Amino acid sequence: MRKHKTLPQFENYEEAAEWLDSHSTADLEATEVAFEVASPLTIQILDSLTEVEETIVVEKKLSQQIRHIADQEGLSPQALVHKWLLEKVEKILEAK
Repeated sequence: MRKHKTLPQFENYEEAAEWLDSHSTADLEATEVAFEVASPLTIQILDSLTEVEETIVVEKKLSQQIRHIADQEGLSPQALVHKWLLEKVEKILEAK
């Protein structure tokens, strides 16, 4: 009978990769893991309807805050961010 082992704790991705390159995961004991998946808010800047010029990924905490504010204002996160960006750009252009 094989001895089951658990996955060690790693300090960083490089350490984990090094361990996984030199060990088999076949004998690892299966453990139940619970986690929450929250997709980050991404902002795509388009020059037309089909070409993405740039994608901006917003940190999870900020993304959650934006979604919360958007819900309070009855807007989608995309509409809220668009509104904010438009207001900021107009303010900067007026100041010039």
